[in-house]
Amino acid sequence: MNQKQARWGQTCLVFIEFVGFSLAFYLFLISARILFPENVPCPRSGLFACNDIVRGRFSHIGPFPISALGLLYFVGHLALTGLLTLKGDIVRLLKMAGVISGLAFIAYLRALELVYLHKICPWCYGVAFMVLVQAVVMYPLSVPPLPKMKTLGIIISVLSTFVLFILAGSVVAYAFGSAQAALGIASTISTPASFSGDKPVEDMKPEETPKPTAPPKASATDVTTLPAPIKPDAKATKTPEPTAEAGTADLKDFAESSLDTDETKVLRSHGWRIAGSHDAAIYAIKQKPPVLLLAFDPLCEECAHLILKQLPNSNLSSLQVTLVAIEQSLVEGQLSAQIPNVPALLLVGADGKVIYKHIGRIEGPDLRREISEKLPK
Repeated sequence: MNQKQARWGQTCLVFIEFVGFSLAFYLFLISARILFPENVPCPRSGLFACNDIVRGRFSHIGPFPISALGLLYFVGHLALTGLLTLKGDIVRLLKMAGVISGLAFIAYLRALELVYLHKICPWCYGVAFMVLVQAVVMYPLSVPPLPKMKTLGIIISVLSTFVLFILAGSVVAYAFGSAQAALGIASTISTPASFSGDKPVEDMKPEETPKPTAPPKASATDVTTLPAPIKPDAKATKTPEPTAEAGTADLKDFAESSLDTDETKVLRSHGWRIAGSHDAAIYAIKQKPPVLLLAFDPLCEECAHLILKQLPNSNLSSLQVTLVAIEQSLVEGQLSAQIPNVPALLLVGADGKVIYKHIGRIEGPDLRREISEKLPK
């Protein structure tokens, strides 16, 4: 490579690494709660889980935040890029080794998302993209010892290496999780619990309800309206409620997750039921109003704080309200639009409308007071 191409490559590296540093610094400020202390800005979709990834249980390696490691990575590379003007082979080889290590690290983080989280963070993928571009630009500066290639060949080689790293990381993550489960390190398996807590799940049937004379009318413009409870005709004959209708669910859907966690144990011990499906949550809203619905994510740090620290002090079970919790990934349709982030608390009245909503942290006594004020007198 001639001097002009080397200078051009070095200039591109400075720009790429500065953009990567900016993204990593932004994520670090969010992770440290300096920016957006309540909720991480994130696109509204079941595919994204920025809060869980940036502040959740996988956001640290030991005591070190992953965002801080990304920050150090780009600071180190900016320093090495500045030293490339000395044309030292040691600096060039150190930078090449650093880029390969960076590719392996971001690939392993993507593997964790695939194996454990099943969701992504667009900000994290922005950092990963900058590392990929950095590797493409750095490749010509690493010839030799790397073989000489054209631009298309370099791009294919970098992407192929990245994919191989992801596959290897997925195998390692899956094997580690399986080893934990085999050794009993992971959460223990719990027995499914019914909504009522009295009869075995398999013996429970939906209660008979009077046949409605007409389907409930939902407002097309009121986005806060959820499926309303069925108001029966007093003269109608009783028939079993069809389970195939939208918004109905057998009580067996109120089963705990197959992996019992500290959060679900605390919720159950304080009167909450864990909805195993979206239909189960809607069933509770229709049949047992008013309902206080908690949407949470098992890997969300904010959710863990609310469930483990605040809800035990709220004494919500003494209120005339049905307590139902559901994982955010199970929420669908119109109800999903009410939950831009987690943890989310929705108080749904007998008319199927949300009369109270809170997103993020809240003190237990404050939550009880606010719910008490909103409940029908």
